[in-house]
Amino acid sequence: MTVEFTKEQQAVIDARKCNILVSAAAGSGKTAVLVERIIKMIREDMDIDHLLVVTFTKAAAAQMREKITGAIQESLLKDPDNKHLQKQETLIHNAQITTIDSFCQYVLKNNFNTIGIDPSFHVGDEGEMRLLQEEVMSDLLEEEYQLENPDFLYCMDYFGTGHSDRKIEDYILQLYRFAMSMPWPEDWINERAGNYSVTDCDPNDLEFVKACVEKAKISINGMLQNLKTAESVCCESDGPYAYGPTLESDKSSIEALLRYDTYDALFDGLRAVSFDKLKAIRDNSVNADKKEYVQKLRKKVKDELDKLTEKYFALPLGTVIDQMSLCDRAVKELCRLTLRFKGLFDAKKRENQIIDFSDMEHFALQILVEHPSAEECEGLSVQEIIDKCRPSSVALEYRDYYKEVLIDEYQDSNNVQELILKSISGDRPDLSERFMVGDVKQSIYKFRLARPEIFMDKLDTYSKDARAEDRRIDLHMNFRSRKEVLEITNYIFEKIMGRDLGSVDYDMDARLVTGASYPEPLMDVTPEIVMFDSESDGDNELSDYDSREKEALVIAERIHSLMQENKDLKYKDMVILLRSLSGWDETFKKILEDQGIPVYIESKRGYFDAIEVSTMLDMLTVIDNPSIDIPLVSVMHSVIGGFSDEELAKLRILVNADKEASVEDS
Repeated sequence: MTVEFTKEQQAVIDARKCNILVSAAAGSGKTAVLVERIIKMIREDMDIDHLLVVTFTKAAAAQMREKITGAIQESLLKDPDNKHLQKQETLIHNAQITTIDSFCQYVLKNNFNTIGIDPSFHVGDEGEMRLLQEEVMSDLLEEEYQLENPDFLYCMDYFGTGHSDRKIEDYILQLYRFAMSMPWPEDWINERAGNYSVTDCDPNDLEFVKACVEKAKISINGMLQNLKTAESVCCESDGPYAYGPTLESDKSSIEALLRYDTYDALFDGLRAVSFDKLKAIRDNSVNADKKEYVQKLRKKVKDELDKLTEKYFALPLGTVIDQMSLCDRAVKELCRLTLRFKGLFDAKKRENQIIDFSDMEHFALQILVEHPSAEECEGLSVQEIIDKCRPSSVALEYRDYYKEVLIDEYQDSNNVQELILKSISGDRPDLSERFMVGDVKQSIYKFRLARPEIFMDKLDTYSKDARAEDRRIDLHMNFRSRKEVLEITNYIFEKIMGRDLGSVDYDMDARLVTGASYPEPLMDVTPEIVMFDSESDGDNELSDYDSREKEALVIAERIHSLMQENKDLKYKDMVILLRSLSGWDETFKKILEDQGIPVYIESKRGYFDAIEVSTMLDMLTVIDNPSIDIPLVSVMHSVIGGFSDEELAKLRILVNADKEASVEDS
């Protein structure tokens, strides 16, 4: 069956001689489009091994390879004598359809001699790396203490807590890990060492001071919008009109803050803002809900103002500068210790012929990118140093070989990966194109030091013009969900997402658009929100259940009502999605089955972790040796033994009373 692509999807498939950024919303068919683009390039006489396809996980890479292989084989069925397609079926097995880590390892294995790495290295696991880090950290601090360096002792005193060095160790490791997400960690750490140096310039020109003022303006604008919303509710026919004059005064005070452009002015201005008490309203024509809504909006503004003051403007700028002077010496020493830790850790890994995942990326970077000389870097910022980096001869060879670099889940790239892939693809799309696809709204790996800002920068600068060398194409049609699901999703995210939250404006380009048609549902599928008090401990029928069991009971009740409302509905027509299965799946299974609802769990746990299997294994253990308490209690508490929690507690009391006894004896 021939797939019909939308106009935007077809543009993604057909675009050539340009770098392409595809902003692909959830369910927009990006994988199908990516595969079709690759297949079309193959049909245009491109060899599959001249494409570099970078995906986020090994599973995604395997799936991509399988789909491309299937598409090639399908084309061969239609044209079995096509020599070029026959060749692609052979080349697909060696094609670079891979994760960024695997590609970096491939580069390293093939070019280890250029940076003097022993090719017999192996990739260390997380536990191995942690033990090495602890050993290096212990040796480092012990040696530094013996040297009795005054700056070191000052740093330990400044950051340390109690009699333990654990806090300073954590700071060194945090700084090290963050630095390793940067292309040149040493350059980045050296630049950070000067962050607290106070120069003779105007304090208001310092970057962190400008950032405080900028973030304050964004937050104040949000407060102003809330006050305007509250004011509009007061103007409604049944609104709390008596609140209007007070809200107008509040709005004027907040608007005044936007006129301040310096830290000192905002510091004083924030403390000058005052909120008068709202007038009492006894008019029965005023809607009680609207009255409460306005009160909550106003309280939210007051709370946000307090948080803003506490977070960014707690102290006068002069005091902040004085504190920075005290901190500067300790921060410089912390950066020196981090650099020393990195050097010793690197040496220890080389000694043991081990590399970790960050090593793979940085070694690949050293192979592919030439760092400017020390003389060239004199006085430059980290970004200016990166801008002066040049592709190596190895990178130029790869650039000549790969006709296109295709990057999936681009929103989760970091700075190192960006520089590596840029060195291979280059800046001239007529020679080597770069195809990037992702969705910044699905960026969830910032805690792993992903940099969605890389995606956002291109989203803002790439053109929608089909003739542009750097082209942006948006795929916002969703083919996975009904319009009812998409409408509620759009409604929620329009309210909560913006540049200050989520780093993207939820505008017409970001909205999810219904792309597929479905048969009319047998029942009303309008989304609904069911709320209940999970912490309630009152005298009710749910008081004996914990919060998870209560939630399962509420869902069970809703399932029963749905079954009664629609006689054609079956249990298999319903699915329960949980944020995490861990700790929830067995609770839900037990409660729903107690309520007469058959349940199947799509669990990722192993076979031996299933409750039925683990119970039988415990039963076999008890048969073999009844004196082992834990398996015995497990069997007693299961459906086999049928003991209640209360009965097991009484047995425990008997065991505690007799120190020589075990559960078996009781």
